[in-house]
Amino acid sequence: MQIDCLLLDFTGKLYKKMPGGLCLFQKDGTTIYASYRAKRLVKVKSNGLKLWETSVGVHHEMSLTKDNRILLLSESIRDFRGDKNARFDAFKIYNQKGEELASWDTFEHFEEILRILKDAGKEFPPRIDVKSNPFGAFVEYTHANSFKEIPENDLYPQVSYLKPGNYILAMNCLGLFLFLDHELKTIVGVHHYQNFLSCNTHDAQVMKNGHILHLLNYDTRVGDGMTLVEIDPVSGNRVWEYKNTLSDKVNSNYQGSVQLLPNGNMLYIDNGQIDNKTPVEISRAGLVAHALERSTLYELIGFKPYRARISEDFQSHIKNSW
Repeated sequence: MQIDCLLLDFTGKLYKKMPGGLCLFQKDGTTIYASYRAKRLVKVKSNGLKLWETSVGVHHEMSLTKDNRILLLSESIRDFRGDKNARFDAFKIYNQKGEELASWDTFEHFEEILRILKDAGKEFPPRIDVKSNPFGAFVEYTHANSFKEIPENDLYPQVSYLKPGNYILAMNCLGLFLFLDHELKTIVGVHHYQNFLSCNTHDAQVMKNGHILHLLNYDTRVGDGMTLVEIDPVSGNRVWEYKNTLSDKVNSNYQGSVQLLPNGNMLYIDNGQIDNKTPVEISRAGLVAHALERSTLYELIGFKPYRARISEDFQSHIKNSW
């Protein structure tokens, strides 16, 4: 199992640790890691020898596409409406040589985003003043936290924006998911998962059945508690959900992650878990298949969102992986 830049077994025993806040462990033994504070993206060999390094700030998300490109969430700092430190989200694609291939900046598409909100009857994006953050103080008008490639799925071509190779962007605080084309040039689809603005979603992803899975930190109001939600984008209905009852509803209002596993179970981390069991793998019936004691994961303490990613890539590193 991977959490951030750690590889662990069922018991929480640490097999491998790399520097950085986010890591991609690859089949060829190389590792790509992102340093939060230094704002660097680095690729190293299995022996730690550096292959390349490039300057880019990375937050929340980094993953590999089917054709082995690197997806990451970055930022751009702008002078906007009187704020000289306005932070916007930048969705970027890199190749395995560390070269930027494409970028989509919410600052450059801000008017387009405003039209989408207006057409849905939503208000102007709130100005969020962030004072306590490892990157310094800033304000922001968008706060995305998920950027994933769309896989082969049962709803394409019925739903055209679910074309495999397109991307789903979780626009936290705007109550919607944006869908971009393969080259990050055009918004090809929009799904409003709620009809109001609230910063309560993490880890939106398209499943093989074409549905959208995400972690809802709270539902209609702060303090509701964490819920895993599967949405049918055709009907807009929730077709499955799991509410964590063993959660501190205050702490569960931020952070968290969820991933659909090959066996159909869900792996999630709830920042408000109160029974000291996290991360947890559950079945669709809500039965716990695996769980770790939070107390064993002492290295997770800090600002960065908890992340857990499971992939066949790790089999070359750990035989007893999740």
